[in-house]
Amino acid sequence: MLAVAINRDQQFFGKTLLKSGSDSQTDSTANYVGSDGMLIISTDELAKDVVGYGGNVPLKIYLKDGKVSKIEALKNAETPGFFRDVEQGVLPQWNGLTVDEALKKKVDGISGATLSSNAVIESVKRG
Repeated sequence: MLAVAINRDQQFFGKTLLKSGSDSQTDSTANYVGSDGMLIISTDELAKDVVGYGGNVPLKIYLKDGKVSKIEALKNAETPGFFRDVEQGVLPQWNGLTVDEALKKKVDGISGATLSSNAVIESVKRG
């Protein structure tokens, strides 16, 4: 839902959330449009209350032409071995989907990394 609002107005509840910039921008709390027109949404603030096994699991969601290009995990305290499975098995499931399709998609978590999987899934929904 936020992605649709940002695409249209570049604001959410009256607050400007986008910054123009280059793809090399590293501010993990920023939402901005990259030099190639890629909309990049960080869930750092949007899902700060969503926790996995080790704490918050912030993500960057990359949207291009209304579709999810990729989702990447930002620094977190999840168990590396288990979270690697989440990164490889859960995050790519949204790639290529429109925002509406991504919001409706039912994603299964990774056995053994259920809390981390659930945190990622909820963070994507909030983004």
